[in-house]
Amino acid sequence: MPEGTLRFVTHGENTTFRHQSHAGTYLVRVHRPQRHGRAADSVAAIRSEVAWLTAIRAHTHLEVPEALAAADGATTVVASAAAETRVVSVLRWMDGRIFEESPSPVHLRRLGEAMARLHAQADGWTPPPGFTRIDWTHDLLR
Repeated sequence: MPEGTLRFVTHGENTTFRHQSHAGTYLVRVHRPQRHGRAADSVAAIRSEVAWLTAIRAHTHLEVPEALAAADGATTVVASAAAETRVVSVLRWMDGRIFEESPSPVHLRRLGEAMARLHAQADGWTPPPGFTRIDWTHDLLR
């Protein structure tokens, strides 16, 4: 990534930062360990997520984040600091708004249309070899 300004966004599913530079604005995601399941390979799970986002971008008119690849072409990197190791991924920043408090009927209709497109894409898509996503089973949640 080019030199720029890094600002903390939030600490939730991931710890996220907004990176701004002459090359653009990006979302830097520092992924929480075991976020994709206790026994899951985090690198494979995040690369699978990026593969799915790439397929959604290619086969629908939905605007979803685009991954920024590292110099070696990988969509994740492993970083270590203070004896902690985390998987990191970077997406192009997408401006938007959240209408949680008072969504209007038009917003709800648009959301429904987007969900239908996502379901259609998922139903017709063949994931690549090695694709992995968290499986929300009873055993996982115990």
